[in-house]
Amino acid sequence: MSSDERLKDQVAGKPDGSREVAGFASSLVDGAARSLKGALPSGYHPPLTLFPDENQRSRGSQNRHQDVSGSRLPGYPMAQAAEKTRILALDLGTSCGYAYSYAGTAVLPERSGVFDLAPKRFEGGGMRFLRFTRHLEELRPTVVFFEEVRRHLGTDAAHIYGGLLAHLQAYCEHHHVPYSGIPVATIKKRATGKGNARKEAMLEAALSAFGPGISSFDQADALWILQCGLDLLHAS
Repeated sequence: MSSDERLKDQVAGKPDGSREVAGFASSLVDGAARSLKGALPSGYHPPLTLFPDENQRSRGSQNRHQDVSGSRLPGYPMAQAAEKTRILALDLGTSCGYAYSYAGTAVLPERSGVFDLAPKRFEGGGMRFLRFTRHLEELRPTVVFFEEVRRHLGTDAAHIYGGLLAHLQAYCEHHHVPYSGIPVATIKKRATGKGNARKEAMLEAALSAFGPGISSFDQADALWILQCGLDLLHAS
């Protein structure tokens, strides 16, 4: 049947033509789905539903990975953490301290450093967020901890922190990675015994606890965030 004849059948409401058009459309959809499935990488996770129904929303609220100061990450089976679990800790900022480890291993300075996210000449401010997301994609963490900052000294710092946190949360939700914020005072107290310790004391404590090779406050903070995260995992 030609395309003109099919169109006439649709207009006239003939059942045979309608069935043929419906079958033709169904075959196109099935073929596209098979082609798309074959083109996707094996480790691909589809994005989360943006507008879930009420049942999905109620279930999601129980498993949402919110900032916690307790001993566990909600919704994540800590007891089943495998040796290849990559735990990432982040001190969010333009000079973004990072440290990572694996389940059952020690905190090592050589698995830490600082990401320089500052925009270069002729670049817009949004480049820092693109660089940050690229680093996340390279590290491919399976659990993320970050410093939960509630107060900033300046507006620009607050905006940058909020932007990086938003991109981190979006990445983790998209890839089904559990994440948790750890309060600043909790990190400082774990490192020095004082919840209001200065950065110099944090760096000195990091050098004493983890060894040489730590060259900045941001790197030291990231190592202590990682240590706090490991403490939470072990306690759970």
